[in-house]
Amino acid sequence: MLTTTFFAGMLLAPAALVQAQTLPLPTIAVGSNPYDVAVDAVNGDVYVTNQNTDTVSVINGSTNQVVDTVTVGADPMYLGVNPTNGNIYVANNNGADISVINDVSNQVVDTISVASSPSGVAFDPVTGNTYVSQWGPGTVSVIDGSTNRLGQTITVGGQPFAPAFDSTNGDIYVPSWSTNSVYVISGTTNQVVQTIPVGDTPNFAAFAASNGNVYVANWDAGTVSVIDGATNQVVDTVSVGSHPRAVAVDPNNGNIYVTNDASNTVSVIDGATNQVVQTVATGSDPTGIAVDSANGDVYIVDAGANAVSAIIPPTPPGSSSAPWSPPTLSSQPVTVDGVKSETIDNLGFKPISTIQNGTYMGYVEERAAVAAGATFTGEGTDSSYLSAILDGSGVGQQQHVSAVQQGQYAALYQKLGIIPTWTNNSVSVAQGVAILLHT
Repeated sequence: MLTTTFFAGMLLAPAALVQAQTLPLPTIAVGSNPYDVAVDAVNGDVYVTNQNTDTVSVINGSTNQVVDTVTVGADPMYLGVNPTNGNIYVANNNGADISVINDVSNQVVDTISVASSPSGVAFDPVTGNTYVSQWGPGTVSVIDGSTNRLGQTITVGGQPFAPAFDSTNGDIYVPSWSTNSVYVISGTTNQVVQTIPVGDTPNFAAFAASNGNVYVANWDAGTVSVIDGATNQVVDTVSVGSHPRAVAVDPNNGNIYVTNDASNTVSVIDGATNQVVQTVATGSDPTGIAVDSANGDVYIVDAGANAVSAIIPPTPPGSSSAPWSPPTLSSQPVTVDGVKSETIDNLGFKPISTIQNGTYMGYVEERAAVAAGATFTGEGTDSSYLSAILDGSGVGQQQHVSAVQQGQYAALYQKLGIIPTWTNNSVSVAQGVAILLHT
């Protein structure tokens, strides 16, 4: 049986298929020469740097419409959302400064001078500190998250680019373009504690909390180096497309997404196996990429088209412009063993909006008669919340499912030994009941 994964509003092909697939990618026009993208997990807005216009486009994540344009410094490149204060930090490459945008007002509330050519930002979610790489002087500056004041400057070497913060060990991983290495900075001492050789011209790093690895895109090598955060050793090298530019991690399914600038593709790496499981055709010159942790949507910067693409589901088989109805899913009893033996049944597809042109959104819902006093205990689950979900009262049709809630689902269903599969637009529950959520 073919097993596929539902992510980012798109039904991926089976893991064995790695050829490029042309998908309908709705584009959102932004400014001239866009470069990087970030998603605010709190309000769902999407922020895009536009190098030629010295602006940041603000996209409403619900409507995928540009709702604001913010003027920042000269040649904005990388940006990121500080999870501690919610502000967006924009590295202005030719301005030698960082613009700080308030995510409520979408106004620049601070400008922080740094050394020349800032080329990436990373955040410590505990202290709120911002780490800014600067490729000209070969340094990393530390900005205090509570005051936005410049603190220590750390000398690394070479031409450092977009760093990553490892939330497990507290270290910062800084790829250096000209030395083909990654410098590891201790978040405790702000000192370089290790240098890790990787592929040719590394330019972007991202941390995957699901497996503790750091993924580094190597531009000239066409590879991604996988660094074990526990040992700081390269444990794998994954071949991707030509000129990999940026890396993003989906915290919900553990997938890693890599833009391939010269191939006009995105490589999807399974975080469990470190194998490329999908290659998705994109627009012209894909540079930045980001994942909305609330719903799994993936945003890709198409620099050559002055646009951002959002991945949507492919057209179901046999569909064209005519409305398409989602499949009707039959009931499949499943016994829940634990505190009490209950039966989960009445599996059904709940569409969120009118289905048109072969696209679809919805979630698969199941209902259960949960006896009074029945509880579910286990890894990170919330008993009352899960009981509400199981009897159908806890899911609203317009409600996004957060990463925390998805983790609660995953813990419960792993505990029950349930393995969902999706084949040919239908859900198989032969091995158990499936819960697939998408809004």
